[in-house]
Amino acid sequence: MAESNGPPEEETVEAKPVEAAQSTPATVSPPLARELYDWASRLTAEAGGPEEYYWTPEIERLVTKLKMTKRALIGVVGVQGAGKSATMRAIRDQLKNEFPNSTVAVKVPESGRLMDAFRSTYEALYHGQVERLINRKVVNDFGFDPVFLHRAERLANRIHDLATSVQVGRLRRREIKEWECLSPGICSLVPRRVVHELEDQALQALINAQRLVLIDMPDYPKHDRRLIAHDLDDLQGLWNRLMMNHKDVSIVVFIQKETFNHADHFFYGKMDLIDLLPLTSAQLLEAYARKWGGYAPFTEDALQYIAKMSRGIFRRFKRYIGLALETWMAQGAQSEAQADLELIKKAVTDEEIMLDVDKELEGIFRKREQKEKALELMKVLSDKKIRREEAKAAGAKSLTEFFPGDEPLPEGLTQADLAEMLDLSEMALSRLVRELEQHGYVKRTAWRHWTYVDENW
Repeated sequence: MAESNGPPEEETVEAKPVEAAQSTPATVSPPLARELYDWASRLTAEAGGPEEYYWTPEIERLVTKLKMTKRALIGVVGVQGAGKSATMRAIRDQLKNEFPNSTVAVKVPESGRLMDAFRSTYEALYHGQVERLINRKVVNDFGFDPVFLHRAERLANRIHDLATSVQVGRLRRREIKEWECLSPGICSLVPRRVVHELEDQALQALINAQRLVLIDMPDYPKHDRRLIAHDLDDLQGLWNRLMMNHKDVSIVVFIQKETFNHADHFFYGKMDLIDLLPLTSAQLLEAYARKWGGYAPFTEDALQYIAKMSRGIFRRFKRYIGLALETWMAQGAQSEAQADLELIKKAVTDEEIMLDVDKELEGIFRKREQKEKALELMKVLSDKKIRREEAKAAGAKSLTEFFPGDEPLPEGLTQADLAEMLDLSEMALSRLVRELEQHGYVKRTAWRHWTYVDENW
């Protein structure tokens, strides 16, 4: 039985953030409310400004490993919205003093443009390097070619460029040094094939000088293995060139979990793979408290509900905060009024939450029928949990109390009951649950002769 990768159902806030929240007045001035809303509206690392990154134990260990090892090849696999881009930037900033001028982080904009991403990142350095290599090629090679010199002389006469004419004469007399800047006219006569070779050489030289290369791969279309395989070929080519040149560079590749499959490419087998796990509810609360000095303008249980419904995805956590703030401000809340749990449930509706789940399931299940059954299962479990919480609030006893002992009755529904409710065979239901469990949506608990399934947040 696979272990759940998502946040546990029950989370408690660690002592430090709770104290911070209690010591901070639960008020938010209008300017601070606008600042909070602006922060919540920036849902991607690319759109957001510099802010404190929440370091999980897994990523802290990764940073330590990169400091102590050479030639590491690491894949960081995370679901969309888990913070791959933010993690890459945080690692880059953390290690730029450890490896000064030898750490590069690139975001590949779309499939097939790995090397373009490096060119864009280096830009000025890259173009300057290409110019120097072209000048050297002209002085050391083409300067001895009478056909090239004749073409250069004709060009200078045609465009009436005295500087180009003087340089052609100096080339003939072997007076120009390779470090001198040649005229654009002379450089334009270098064959495009040679220029492309020099561009590749310049780019590889810049990459060779690095100690750490961080690569954020693009978000691929659902189930398009051809594009993924193509980019992995490019990555393997880059890695092989670095190793053949005996460089000590380490590469960390950030990969979207929804499109990750070991079978796509054997290059995955060479990587040390690390799961970028969703944050727990307690970690989300602590990150908020660190950023804003407490939980204001939310009550603790309201913000805890948002964290729980976010299922560990920081991007979703911020979006739900934005929805809550819109509702809170639309109601004309005064600075001393708090956004409580009742308001949050009006803002972050069950329909909104299930819509997010629906979008996520598209990346897990290829067949529409499977996705629909998975969504139906999630709705059944969600309704069951809501009724359980309502009954508990009304003072009803939990079934767990009727089964005292070392093995309390798990919450949720048995796989057999779920199979009957969804009109599936128990085997088909088990496969569906196993897939959802691997992605952190549900958790299974064995109890006596039955297996119980419940939501994992």
